[in-house]
Amino acid sequence: MNLRPILIAMLLIPVGLAPAQTVILKDGRVLAASRVQRSADQVKLTSATGAVAEFGMAEIARIDFPEPPELGDAAAKVVAGKGEEAAELLERLVTEQADFREIPGNWWALALLRQAQALEGLGRGLEAQALSEKLVTQAADPECVKAAEAQVAGVLLRRGDLAGASRRVDTVLRDSRGAVARALAYTVKGQCLLAQEKWEEAMLAFVQVPVFYPGETIVLPAVMLGRGRALVGMEDFSSARAILEELRLAYPAAPESKLALQELQRLAAQEKGANPNR
Repeated sequence: MNLRPILIAMLLIPVGLAPAQTVILKDGRVLAASRVQRSADQVKLTSATGAVAEFGMAEIARIDFPEPPELGDAAAKVVAGKGEEAAELLERLVTEQADFREIPGNWWALALLRQAQALEGLGRGLEAQALSEKLVTQAADPECVKAAEAQVAGVLLRRGDLAGASRRVDTVLRDSRGAVARALAYTVKGQCLLAQEKWEEAMLAFVQVPVFYPGETIVLPAVMLGRGRALVGMEDFSSARAILEELRLAYPAAPESKLALQELQRLAAQEKGANPNR
């Protein structure tokens, strides 16, 4: 007796329900699975009732995994100055999702991108670049590829390749529609414009992030630092001081907080020089 149709029927779900994993087959069927395992080119689905069915990778259109809480936890750790913990957390998540990275719906690419961002914040730029370049060649999600391109652009900028960074980030902003890629790209775009002393344009790039992509909290400290530096360049010192102090208050342990302190100290020295009797 062929039990496969019966097992598949036990896994079938009405569209709209939210099981642990939703598996969409290329023939249009939608299956619920409490557990998904891969062995070579076969994927085994186990339902909450214990029903099991196997499918070839070629039969699966996508697997919608629920968003892992580790992604939010890692972003919070990065802005809290706990980049090492974030990188370790994300490395485990990357390993867990790696078996399904060719199938749309997984979180492998975003986890790898966040790991690269965490490493960049730790000053481990070469490792961050290697992960981002891996994403560019291996990610199935085009938006994650664009986000990785923006991350690589940031690495190029910090290495002094302003022209290369600008070309990459402009391409991302032209082609991308996703919040992750565009928030990161606007952050790097602002930094490129700061390097060119185009203060007003830099400010315009930076403010795109909190206005349109406030959920991308992992880049907010860098955005706030960039806004402060742009305001210094525009000689709006009171506004610059306000945003830099806000950065130190909101993200006291973030790497950008130390840089904000340096900017505030420079501002204080300027004011003292301009008003020696104060």
